[in-house]
Amino acid sequence: MVRGEYGRRERRADRAVASRSAGRGPAGELGRRGEPENPSLPARQVLADSVYEVVKQQIMDLKLAPSTRLNIDQLARELAVSNTPLREALVRLESEGLVTRRSLQGFSVAPLPDLRDMTQLFELRMMLEPKAVWAATKRLQPEDLRLLRSSVERMVKVADDSAGGHYRRHQALVAADTFFHDFIAEASGSQLLRRVVSGLHAHVTLYRVYFKVGATPEGGDSADEHAAILDALDAGNPQQAARAMRTHLERSLARHRRLYRQSDDGDWSPRDFPERAE
Repeated sequence: MVRGEYGRRERRADRAVASRSAGRGPAGELGRRGEPENPSLPARQVLADSVYEVVKQQIMDLKLAPSTRLNIDQLARELAVSNTPLREALVRLESEGLVTRRSLQGFSVAPLPDLRDMTQLFELRMMLEPKAVWAATKRLQPEDLRLLRSSVERMVKVADDSAGGHYRRHQALVAADTFFHDFIAEASGSQLLRRVVSGLHAHVTLYRVYFKVGATPEGGDSADEHAAILDALDAGNPQQAARAMRTHLERSLARHRRLYRQSDDGDWSPRDFPERAE
Protein backbone atom coordinates (compact mmCIF):
# COMPACT_ATOMS: atom_id res chain seq x y z
CA MET A 1 0.00 0.00 0.00
CA VAL A 2 1.18 3.53 -0.71
CA ARG A 3 1.64 5.09 2.69
CA GLY A 4 2.14 8.60 3.98
CA GLU A 5 0.37 11.89 3.69
CA TYR A 6 -2.51 10.91 1.44
CA GLY A 7 -3.77 8.00 3.53
CA ARG A 8 -4.09 10.39 6.43
CA ARG A 9 -5.65 13.03 4.17
CA GLU A 10 -8.36 10.55 3.14
CA ARG A 11 -9.37 10.10 6.76
CA ARG A 12 -9.28 13.84 7.42
CA ALA A 13 -11.41 14.48 4.34
CA ASP A 14 -14.03 12.03 5.59
CA ARG A 15 -14.12 13.74 8.98
CA ALA A 16 -14.38 17.15 7.34
CA VAL A 17 -17.30 16.05 5.17
CA ALA A 18 -19.03 14.58 8.20
CA SER A 19 -18.53 17.82 10.11
CA ARG A 20 -19.99 19.89 7.29
CA SER A 21 -22.97 17.60 6.91
CA ALA A 22 -23.68 18.07 10.61
CA GLY A 23 -24.06 21.78 10.02
CA ARG A 24 -20.69 23.14 11.11
CA GLY A 25 -19.26 25.59 8.66
CA PRO A 26 -16.20 27.78 8.63
CA ALA A 27 -18.16 30.98 9.17
CA GLY A 28 -19.40 29.81 12.56
CA GLU A 29 -16.22 28.31 13.95
CA LEU A 30 -14.67 31.48 15.31
CA GLY A 31 -17.50 32.21 17.70
CA ARG A 32 -18.60 35.68 18.64
CA ARG A 33 -15.22 36.71 20.04
CA GLY A 34 -12.93 34.55 17.94
CA GLU A 35 -12.85 31.80 20.57
CA PRO A 36 -12.28 28.18 19.46
CA GLU A 37 -15.10 25.70 20.05
CA ASN A 38 -13.22 22.39 20.22
CA PRO A 39 -11.78 21.88 23.73
CA SER A 40 -10.03 18.62 22.75
CA LEU A 41 -7.35 20.52 20.80
CA PRO A 42 -4.96 23.26 21.96
CA ALA A 43 -6.88 26.53 21.87
CA ARG A 44 -4.22 28.30 19.80
CA GLN A 45 -4.27 25.61 17.12
CA VAL A 46 -8.07 25.51 16.90
CA LEU A 47 -8.20 29.29 16.54
CA ALA A 48 -5.49 29.31 13.85
CA ASP A 49 -7.29 26.56 11.92
CA SER A 50 -10.61 28.40 12.18
CA VAL A 51 -9.13 31.66 10.91
CA TYR A 52 -7.50 29.76 8.05
CA GLU A 53 -10.82 28.21 7.01
CA VAL A 54 -12.70 31.51 7.14
CA VAL A 55 -10.12 33.41 5.11
CA LYS A 56 -9.80 30.57 2.63
CA GLN A 57 -13.56 30.54 2.09
CA GLN A 58 -13.55 34.27 1.42
CA ILE A 59 -10.75 33.85 -1.14
CA MET A 60 -12.33 30.87 -2.86
CA ASP A 61 -15.73 32.56 -3.05
CA LEU A 62 -14.03 35.76 -4.31
CA LYS A 63 -15.28 37.84 -1.40
CA LEU A 64 -11.61 38.70 -1.10
CA ALA A 65 -10.98 39.74 -4.68
CA PRO A 66 -8.05 38.37 -6.69
CA SER A 67 -4.94 40.57 -6.64
CA THR A 68 -6.30 42.62 -3.72
CA ARG A 69 -3.76 43.69 -1.13
CA LEU A 70 -4.79 42.45 2.31
CA ASN A 71 -4.91 44.88 5.19
CA ILE A 72 -4.10 42.62 8.13
CA ASP A 73 -5.29 45.03 10.81
CA GLN A 74 -8.65 45.53 9.10
CA LEU A 75 -9.16 41.84 8.39
CA ALA A 76 -8.25 40.92 11.97
CA ARG A 77 -10.85 43.38 13.28
CA GLU A 78 -13.50 41.92 10.99
CA LEU A 79 -12.73 38.39 12.23
CA ALA A 80 -12.46 39.53 15.88
CA VAL A 81 -9.04 37.93 16.27
CA SER A 82 -5.52 39.16 16.88
CA ASN A 83 -3.01 39.57 14.06
CA THR A 84 -1.00 36.48 15.06
CA PRO A 85 -3.45 33.69 14.03
CA LEU A 86 -4.35 35.70 10.92
CA ARG A 87 -0.69 35.88 9.86
CA GLU A 88 -0.34 32.16 10.48
CA ALA A 89 -3.38 31.52 8.28
CA LEU A 90 -1.99 33.72 5.49
CA VAL A 91 1.33 31.86 5.55
CA ARG A 92 -0.57 28.58 5.11
CA LEU A 93 -2.60 30.05 2.27
CA GLU A 94 0.60 31.29 0.64
CA SER A 95 1.91 27.70 0.63
CA GLU A 96 -1.28 26.67 -1.22
CA GLY A 97 -0.94 29.33 -3.90
CA LEU A 98 -3.95 31.35 -2.75
CA VAL A 99 -1.98 34.25 -1.28
CA THR A 100 1.21 35.99 -2.39
CA ARG A 101 3.69 37.96 -0.31
CA ARG A 102 6.09 40.68 -1.44
CA SER A 103 8.74 42.49 0.54
CA LEU A 104 7.53 45.81 1.97
CA GLN A 105 4.06 45.22 0.48
CA GLY A 106 2.72 42.40 2.63
CA PHE A 107 0.12 39.84 1.59
CA SER A 108 -2.21 39.93 -1.41
CA VAL A 109 -4.80 37.53 -2.78
CA ALA A 110 -3.29 35.56 -5.63
CA PRO A 111 -4.52 36.68 -9.06
CA LEU A 112 -6.70 34.46 -11.20
CA PRO A 113 -4.81 32.87 -14.09
CA ASP A 114 -5.45 34.32 -17.53
CA LEU A 115 -6.21 32.03 -20.46
CA ARG A 116 -2.55 31.61 -21.39
CA ASP A 117 -1.51 30.74 -17.83
CA MET A 118 -4.37 28.29 -17.46
CA THR A 119 -3.47 26.58 -20.76
CA GLN A 120 0.18 26.32 -19.76
CA LEU A 121 -0.86 24.82 -16.42
CA PHE A 122 -2.73 22.04 -18.22
CA GLU A 123 0.08 21.51 -20.71
CA LEU A 124 2.50 20.98 -17.84
CA ARG A 125 0.09 18.56 -16.18
CA MET A 126 -0.21 16.64 -19.46
CA MET A 127 3.55 16.17 -19.47
CA LEU A 128 3.71 14.99 -15.86
CA GLU A 129 0.56 13.15 -14.85
CA PRO A 130 0.40 10.49 -17.59
CA LYS A 131 3.96 9.53 -16.61
CA ALA A 132 2.94 9.46 -12.97
CA VAL A 133 -0.02 7.16 -13.53
CA TRP A 134 2.09 4.91 -15.80
CA ALA A 135 4.65 4.46 -13.03
CA ALA A 136 1.94 4.03 -10.38
CA THR A 137 0.17 1.21 -12.23
CA LYS A 138 2.47 -1.55 -10.99
CA ARG A 139 2.88 -0.11 -7.50
CA LEU A 140 -0.70 0.33 -6.35
CA GLN A 141 -2.11 -2.28 -4.01
CA PRO A 142 -5.79 -3.29 -3.60
CA GLU A 143 -6.15 -0.99 -0.59
CA ASP A 144 -4.82 1.93 -2.64
CA LEU A 145 -7.34 1.22 -5.39
CA ARG A 146 -10.09 1.14 -2.77
CA LEU A 147 -9.09 4.60 -1.53
CA LEU A 148 -9.07 5.95 -5.08
CA ARG A 149 -12.47 4.38 -5.76
CA SER A 150 -13.80 6.02 -2.61
CA SER A 151 -12.65 9.44 -3.83
CA VAL A 152 -14.48 8.91 -7.14
CA GLU A 153 -17.64 7.91 -5.31
CA ARG A 154 -17.37 11.00 -3.14
CA MET A 155 -17.07 13.21 -6.24
CA VAL A 156 -20.23 11.67 -7.68
CA LYS A 157 -22.13 12.14 -4.42
CA VAL A 158 -21.11 15.78 -3.99
CA ALA A 159 -21.73 16.60 -7.66
CA ASP A 160 -25.28 15.28 -7.33
CA ASP A 161 -25.95 17.12 -4.07
CA SER A 162 -27.63 20.46 -4.70
CA ALA A 163 -27.85 21.37 -1.01
CA GLY A 164 -25.42 23.58 0.88
CA GLY A 165 -23.52 26.72 0.08
CA HIS A 166 -21.33 27.08 -2.97
CA TYR A 167 -18.03 26.86 -1.12
CA ARG A 168 -19.04 24.17 1.35
CA ARG A 169 -20.50 21.97 -1.35
CA HIS A 170 -17.59 22.25 -3.74
CA GLN A 171 -14.87 22.20 -1.12
CA ALA A 172 -15.49 18.46 -0.91
CA LEU A 173 -15.32 18.20 -4.72
CA VAL A 174 -11.97 19.95 -4.84
CA ALA A 175 -10.66 17.82 -1.95
CA ALA A 176 -11.64 14.57 -3.68
CA ASP A 177 -10.20 15.71 -7.02
CA THR A 178 -6.94 16.83 -5.42
CA PHE A 179 -6.67 13.60 -3.46
CA PHE A 180 -7.06 11.46 -6.59
CA HIS A 181 -4.32 13.22 -8.55
CA ASP A 182 -1.91 13.69 -5.65
CA PHE A 183 -2.30 10.09 -4.52
CA ILE A 184 -1.36 8.83 -7.98
CA ALA A 185 1.62 11.19 -8.11
CA GLU A 186 2.85 9.84 -4.77
CA ALA A 187 2.28 6.27 -5.93
CA SER A 188 4.60 6.88 -8.88
CA GLY A 189 7.52 6.44 -6.49
CA SER A 190 9.08 9.77 -7.52
CA GLN A 191 9.09 12.27 -4.67
CA LEU A 192 10.14 15.02 -7.05
CA LEU A 193 7.21 14.29 -9.34
CA ARG A 194 4.85 14.24 -6.37
CA ARG A 195 6.12 17.59 -5.11
CA VAL A 196 5.82 19.21 -8.54
CA VAL A 197 2.28 17.95 -9.15
CA SER A 198 1.00 18.91 -5.70
CA GLY A 199 2.91 22.20 -5.83
CA LEU A 200 0.95 23.34 -8.89
CA HIS A 201 -2.13 23.83 -6.66
CA ALA A 202 -4.13 23.32 -9.84
CA HIS A 203 -7.45 22.41 -8.28
CA VAL A 204 -7.86 25.29 -5.85
CA THR A 205 -6.74 27.71 -8.57
CA LEU A 206 -9.23 26.40 -11.12
CA TYR A 207 -12.07 26.37 -8.58
CA ARG A 208 -11.89 30.15 -8.40
CA VAL A 209 -12.23 30.34 -12.19
CA TYR A 210 -15.54 28.47 -11.92
CA PHE A 211 -16.81 30.75 -9.20
CA LYS A 212 -15.89 33.88 -11.14
CA VAL A 213 -18.31 33.03 -13.94
CA GLY A 214 -20.94 31.56 -11.61
CA ALA A 215 -20.52 28.02 -12.91
CA THR A 216 -20.58 24.74 -11.00
CA PRO A 217 -17.11 23.12 -10.73
CA GLU A 218 -16.82 20.02 -12.84
CA GLY A 219 -17.87 17.00 -10.86
CA GLY A 220 -19.78 14.41 -12.84
CA ASP A 221 -17.57 14.57 -15.94
CA SER A 222 -14.38 14.44 -13.89
CA ALA A 223 -15.72 11.56 -11.83
CA ASP A 224 -16.44 9.54 -14.98
CA GLU A 225 -12.95 10.28 -16.29
CA HIS A 226 -11.39 9.37 -12.96
CA ALA A 227 -13.31 6.10 -13.08
CA ALA A 228 -11.81 5.34 -16.51
CA ILE A 229 -8.32 5.95 -15.13
CA LEU A 230 -9.11 3.74 -12.16
CA ASP A 231 -10.38 0.93 -14.38
CA ALA A 232 -7.05 0.95 -16.22
CA LEU A 233 -5.15 0.91 -12.93
CA ASP A 234 -7.30 -1.95 -11.70
CA ALA A 235 -6.49 -3.87 -14.89
CA GLY A 236 -2.77 -3.20 -14.46
CA ASN A 237 -2.56 -1.57 -17.89
CA PRO A 238 -0.09 1.38 -17.80
CA GLN A 239 -0.67 2.39 -21.43
CA GLN A 240 -4.42 2.57 -20.95
CA ALA A 241 -4.02 4.43 -17.64
CA ALA A 242 -1.71 7.03 -19.19
CA ARG A 243 -4.06 7.46 -22.15
CA ALA A 244 -7.08 7.86 -19.85
CA MET A 245 -5.23 10.45 -17.76
CA ARG A 246 -4.29 12.48 -20.82
CA THR A 247 -7.86 12.29 -22.13
CA HIS A 248 -9.13 13.51 -18.76
CA LEU A 249 -6.77 16.50 -18.76
CA GLU A 250 -7.56 17.37 -22.39
CA ARG A 251 -11.30 17.34 -21.68
CA SER A 252 -10.85 19.34 -18.50
CA LEU A 253 -8.84 21.93 -20.43
CA ALA A 254 -11.65 22.18 -23.00
CA ARG A 255 -14.19 22.70 -20.20
CA HIS A 256 -12.11 25.46 -18.68
CA ARG A 257 -11.65 27.17 -22.04
CA ARG A 258 -15.43 27.33 -22.34
CA LEU A 259 -15.49 29.08 -18.97
CA TYR A 260 -13.10 31.73 -20.20
CA ARG A 261 -15.35 32.37 -23.17
CA GLN A 262 -18.11 33.19 -20.67
CA SER A 263 -16.03 36.08 -19.37
CA ASP A 264 -15.58 39.33 -21.26
CA ASP A 265 -12.03 38.75 -22.43
CA GLY A 266 -10.56 35.86 -20.46
CA ASP A 267 -8.11 38.25 -18.80
CA TRP A 268 -9.33 39.16 -15.34
CA SER A 269 -8.08 41.95 -13.14
CA PRO A 270 -9.19 43.43 -9.79
CA ARG A 271 -11.52 45.73 -11.76
CA ASP A 272 -13.77 42.71 -12.28
CA PHE A 273 -14.45 42.43 -8.57
CA PRO A 274 -15.85 44.66 -5.80
CA GLU A 275 -13.15 46.85 -4.35
CA ARG A 276 -11.86 46.25 -0.84
CA ALA A 277 -10.28 49.14 1.06
CA GLU A 278 -6.65 48.59 1.98
